[in-house]
Amino acid sequence: MIWLPNELWHKIFDEIPLKDVLRASATSKGLRSLALPIIWRKVYFSPKNDADDQHPQRLEFLCSEDIAPLVRELEVYSPSLKASGPCLLLLDNLHRFTRLRRLALQGIDPSDKICRSIASHPSIAEFSLIWMSFGALSNKSPKWQASNTNLTHICVITSSPLSAPLLQLIYAPSLERLDLIGVGARFDAWAALKSSVAGPSAYAALKTVSVFVPQHQVLAALASLGAMPNVEDFSISASDNDEDYHSFAFTCEQGYFPRLSKLECSHNLLPILVGGERLKHLEIMSCTVAELTSSAQRLGALPSTLVSIALTLNLTQVGLVAARLAMLDLWDRFPSVTELRLSSSHVLRDSRDAAVRNAYEHGQKFFDELSAHVDVLPPTLTKFEAVWSLDDITPKKADTAEQLSQPVFSTPRRFLDALLVRCPNLTSVLFNGSTTVFSWTSAAGNEELIEIRGFEEVKNYLTSIRHRP
Repeated sequence: MIWLPNELWHKIFDEIPLKDVLRASATSKGLRSLALPIIWRKVYFSPKNDADDQHPQRLEFLCSEDIAPLVRELEVYSPSLKASGPCLLLLDNLHRFTRLRRLALQGIDPSDKICRSIASHPSIAEFSLIWMSFGALSNKSPKWQASNTNLTHICVITSSPLSAPLLQLIYAPSLERLDLIGVGARFDAWAALKSSVAGPSAYAALKTVSVFVPQHQVLAALASLGAMPNVEDFSISASDNDEDYHSFAFTCEQGYFPRLSKLECSHNLLPILVGGERLKHLEIMSCTVAELTSSAQRLGALPSTLVSIALTLNLTQVGLVAARLAMLDLWDRFPSVTELRLSSSHVLRDSRDAAVRNAYEHGQKFFDELSAHVDVLPPTLTKFEAVWSLDDITPKKADTAEQLSQPVFSTPRRFLDALLVRCPNLTSVLFNGSTTVFSWTSAAGNEELIEIRGFEEVKNYLTSIRHRP
């Protein structure tokens, strides 16, 4: 074994894949001891991974004085209520995980006991929950408050109304970020989240809120969330983006979102959310050119404080050439566009040569039109992405993947040079053609180019960058 200072081994173990840490630590007791904090930094526990008679031994090991203090992230998954017993036993010992920073639960009822344990834990800062059960939740008001908790981030994905204990965690005055995804008609939260119900100390630190709501609850959500006093960064999406809410308004002029500086929303919510003189950053979710044009026509003057606008335009049905004039009109309505993502997609239902060739031609046309009409892009861009996605739904995907090796664009560097002439402030460019990826970034004068070819290779690359910390 090569001798290195312990600090250097810690740095090496921290940066290499876990499988390599395990392989290296098996070579000596000394390295094993040094690697333990890395090996047990993140733990995933589920009863389905063990036989019934193995649960006690595994629980005893995880909750031991040697292991529990090493755990920083704990993910607990129960496949059913009947199988949740070992998970609940583990959570009964939550206090043993003295340095735990993040707790994630899936398929586990957020009971009063569990929520109280989270609220009283000295180090948990992030809590996430996925709860899709239709069982009855506790609505009995807890006898405790999360006034001394260190929770700063809560993420909840649920189809049920928020339980009283879970709401008590959300009311924590230390909470800085709330992500809430409500699924289905039974979901309900908005009356309970009102500041008047939560109490005067709730939401004192809450600055970032992101929600997904059933379409029929959008107005109730905005009325409730807009009353939170210190929200600066707000994102909302709904199950249906076709509803017209033009007769309502939830801007700071109407007393909502008084500190809002960053907004992300669908095109149809622009007319009722954009306003005030604090908004600096606006991001509009994916829509067609026609949809954004329609919403823009109902939108008043943009705030003079806006410094960046990010758009995602879907060109699948109407290509760039056909949408050219409408896009140029959009830049007049949105003069500060700094980030633009143009997308198109094709569904491959047949693996025969003619169908694959047709798919390629669709992708090639998308990129050919872009390279021939760079002048349609706004010169204010700092970030640009062109994404053509291929959805392979053929029965034999493995066989089809072998046919998908030909790139849909062949001269990305020439395209990039034309872009930089048109948009001199660009610092990031991505061309994703499903079978080819070309990435260019520039920071402090340093350029980085990445080019990946091959359908499976591109999928693996995109998966890897999505999972980067």
